[in-house]
Amino acid sequence: MRIALLRHGACALGAIFFACLPILGAYAAPAREVPFSGRCYAPSEASAEQILRLHSELMVVALTCRQSSDGRDLTKAYTNFTRHNLAILRDAETTLAHHYAITYGGESITRLDRLRTLLANEFAQAIVSASAPRFCAEKRDMAAWLCDAPPQTVREEAAHRRAPMYEPICTPSPLADSQQAPQG
Repeated sequence: MRIALLRHGACALGAIFFACLPILGAYAAPAREVPFSGRCYAPSEASAEQILRLHSELMVVALTCRQSSDGRDLTKAYTNFTRHNLAILRDAETTLAHHYAITYGGESITRLDRLRTLLANEFAQAIVSASAPRFCAEKRDMAAWLCDAPPQTVREEAAHRRAPMYEPICTPSPLADSQQAPQG
């Protein structure tokens, strides 16, 4: 299985970012809990999306801001972040590709690519909404800090961010619970 992360390299970053500006934010959906339906995230899948969301945010910050407030090259920092966290990123993509394969059939890589594009668009929309200087003032030092963080810190940071997700979070329905209760 080809993983989208391998195509998410620095050579394509500018093209992804600038080609997607016209459709920014059009697909954002708030996270919400729904009964199990097969088209919702299990907790591990929700965590996987949050990790990819963080990676996409760092990409957009690096492309837009270029340097941290102390002059650090954010493009190099982003590249190093990707290398140092490749296992986490691959696990997240594999988890979501598996979810998409089960949920939607043979479209897992296409859906994963679409998610990556939507995430980049979402953060690009934040630039349009706030202005690049304001966005960079708010994000560039956080990005520099995260690019040096160990993998466990990256996981924790992704887990603490509760951004809207593109699939709802699954919760057991009361009906399913009552059907599994022992009858007396």
